[in-house]
Amino acid sequence: MLVDFTELRNRVLAGEEDAEAEVLPSPVKVETVGNTITLASILLGAGVLGVRMLDRIKYEGKIFKPEDEGTDYGKFVTVAFGWIPLAFGLGRVTRGMSAQDEISKYETLVTEAENFVEEMEGEMEEKAAEQAEQAAAAKNTSGYQFDLLSEDWKLHTATPGVVDFGGFGSSAYGSAFGQQPVFYRRSGKSPTSPF
Repeated sequence: MLVDFTELRNRVLAGEEDAEAEVLPSPVKVETVGNTITLASILLGAGVLGVRMLDRIKYEGKIFKPEDEGTDYGKFVTVAFGWIPLAFGLGRVTRGMSAQDEISKYETLVTEAENFVEEMEGEMEEKAAEQAEQAAAAKNTSGYQFDLLSEDWKLHTATPGVVDFGGFGSSAYGSAFGQQPVFYRRSGKSPTSPF
């Protein structure tokens, strides 16, 4: 059996390309890279805090406190341009991630509701079809069973055959098991009227 490794390699690479195309970005990446305000505030805050730490470790605080002036700007710069923008950016990231979670929850809820509605519509269509079939069957069979006592009742004739009601005294009154019942409805008359 010969194996074409070139074709196998091409299939593997094609499968890897498909997998890379289907990969969704992480929620953190969407919230940071996709939003310029969040990304800028995080980078500004982290950059200022990094410079402040470098100043304290390597330059002993001389970057933010010039020697000719006695004012130390380090604390103000650290808070105003370091911690506040960093906290703002991280807050936007966490709010965005929670919003993405809520969106995914609502999407699944909407999907489940749509599936439920589709199932219910299918059931309603099946019931409507069954009712239509039953109505058609009832319409087909009601012609000879109903309206036996209508205006033209004299035109109806009884079906021939022996009726046996159990043999009380004679064979003419035998069992009526299996006999077709006779249904009737009144046409145009009051339901309480005997005639």
